[in-house]
Amino acid sequence: SIRDSWATIRDLRVDPTHTPVCMIHGAGLVSCRHDWSLGSVEEEERRHGMLTSLSMVDSSDDCSRPVLGCGMESGSVFFHDLGMIGKSLPQKEESTTKWFHMPQPPCCSVKISRDPVLALDIVPSEQRKTIGENKYQKVTSVVAVAGCAGDALDLCDLPEEERGTISIIKTSIKDVTCANSSTTKDDISYEKTPNNNITTTMKASIRNKVSTCEIGQESAGGKPGVSTARFRPDGRMFAIGGWDKRLRIYGRSQGNLLAILKGHEDSVNAVDWAEDSNVSGVLATGSGDGRILLWRVFPHSKKNVFLER
Repeated sequence: SIRDSWATIRDLRVDPTHTPVCMIHGAGLVSCRHDWSLGSVEEEERRHGMLTSLSMVDSSDDCSRPVLGCGMESGSVFFHDLGMIGKSLPQKEESTTKWFHMPQPPCCSVKISRDPVLALDIVPSEQRKTIGENKYQKVTSVVAVAGCAGDALDLCDLPEEERGTISIIKTSIKDVTCANSSTTKDDISYEKTPNNNITTTMKASIRNKVSTCEIGQESAGGKPGVSTARFRPDGRMFAIGGWDKRLRIYGRSQGNLLAILKGHEDSVNAVDWAEDSNVSGVLATGSGDGRILLWRVFPHSKKNVFLER
């Protein structure tokens, strides 16, 4: 169904039965129309398949704007700048009031696999502000970890550097505000010049790609697919739940493998860190075996801080 390609943005501070804030096509396709009862949908909307994973980072001190990540069945990940929602209004078609165009926020994408993106998580990375001659530039960055499905036999046909089912992605959102000729350099700010020429650009790139279990002619086979991915709250490392019943811990910067934990008897399909896990090291995993396991991974100590780095 074409509905499987869309994400709905709602404001939980208001009655959820009200009209959603926005409906976003996972792949950012703006030609889409919303009248599910008519059943006439352009083929373009199906090009990236279903929306198979979702994650959002909210605006905070570390991230000046909310960003939504959408993992697609096609193996691409799209990042949407939710800070631009509300800049334009839906436009009704003249022929009928049932159909309307839903304005889509700016987005960018990166292709990470030919298999569906089943797991996605995002954390803020950094903010930079620079002021030049009559120009103000603000750059917001987020880092995402994405995990894909994967068949060992199919992956063996790919070059070794493309076999990884885990991708670390960095996305940058750049705002450049050009001030009026009468505005001095000291006066330039995004807030002070809302009516000036503002250009927004987004770019996503793969920082690193890593594997779970070994695959190849000399390996005993395996299930390299990923079911779930979650950053630790401080963003310094992330946990991956695999089809091979293992929980793996990776460092964020280089994607270096820190630990492999065994305990489940089926795919690890859920993982979450304790709020204080950067100190306690506690996280929980759920599996198809029906069990929930609690782990203590890299609790805070001088030795473990060194290992994390």
